[in-house]
Amino acid sequence: MNDIWRNRMIYIVLWGLSILGITFYGGVISYGLFAMLTLLPMVSLLYVGYVLYRFKIYQEMGARWVQVNQRVPFYFSLVNEDPIGFAGLRVRYYSSFSQIVGLDDAIEYELLPGHRVHKESELICKYRGNYLVGIKEIEAWDFFRLIHICYQNREPLKAVVRPQIVMLDQLNCIDNLATVTREHDMADSIPDVLVRRYEPGDDPKQMNWKVSARQHELMIRKRIGERQQGICILFTTYRREEEEKMYLPPENKVLETVLALALFYVQQRIPSRTYYMQASLECLTLSGVDTFERYYEGISGVEFHRSYKPQRLLATLRNERELFSSKLVIFVVYEMTEIGGQLVQALAEHGVYVLICMVRNHEQVSGLDGIPNVRIVTIPTDRALQEVL
Repeated sequence: MNDIWRNRMIYIVLWGLSILGITFYGGVISYGLFAMLTLLPMVSLLYVGYVLYRFKIYQEMGARWVQVNQRVPFYFSLVNEDPIGFAGLRVRYYSSFSQIVGLDDAIEYELLPGHRVHKESELICKYRGNYLVGIKEIEAWDFFRLIHICYQNREPLKAVVRPQIVMLDQLNCIDNLATVTREHDMADSIPDVLVRRYEPGDDPKQMNWKVSARQHELMIRKRIGERQQGICILFTTYRREEEEKMYLPPENKVLETVLALALFYVQQRIPSRTYYMQASLECLTLSGVDTFERYYEGISGVEFHRSYKPQRLLATLRNERELFSSKLVIFVVYEMTEIGGQLVQALAEHGVYVLICMVRNHEQVSGLDGIPNVRIVTIPTDRALQEVL
């Protein structure tokens, strides 16, 4: 751009000198020079407009579905099918959420008549989501570098990017052995929400006093004789921001964390159930490594929306029996709300291990610190999971 401003200054000086020539000397040469310099910007503007209208650009990705940080082939061609040359062209790439490997958008291209420029490279997408990639803008200027026009690419590429699968060798944030081998305090069974009449010999600790007061007779909680097994994962689908650059990084990290934890445990033969909010409560089950592909497809298709507030998810799950029968419950959220804190405390009181993964770039002061069996981990959007989990 500096050379364009330099040429414009030179042009202004020459145009001013042509006016002085007409004023003090006159003559055919002075008037001819003045007319030529006066018409030059208009001719240059028409030329640049013609170039932008006539030249063709083609771009293509080597895959329809892209995974975060996966390299996929990327191609583009600039084509001149006209009998005149195109003096200066430059392409600018989308760079906020993706990267074109090995191609510099400062390179200038000149297209001779009937000539084309073909470039092959690789595209890397940084975040999960649907967004524009590839060539964003095209810049063009004239032979004299007086006129410069930049315009948006009329046919951009839109990538469908799936979350990255991160392999965790170990989890330092929680005692794995405890979650795998521990036994529930209630003889491997948990109290059900159902009740029955008290019978001699029943454990008084299982008395449901509220129901007893309503029924005017002693009522005791029923038991389900199932051993605790597996884990439960709860994650937020709430979209906190309106701008892509604000909501894509945390949403990407939420899904990346969910996938990494679910895969880590299923590789140890520990099944999991994953709960999240869409139009209604959704649940995905991962029972074995052979079902992970289906699980991955489900997580990849999750939508984030401003109406999917975490309070809806947590309020719906407060009485979910599966949570209280799990070895471990994992929360993947942006912050811990009051309802979430109450659910965590209830789980901890039933002897369930709780891991809270907060996807945020700074730690949140929480009233849950110090509760037995509860661990809180902060996951910044720009840190690798292996470094924080």
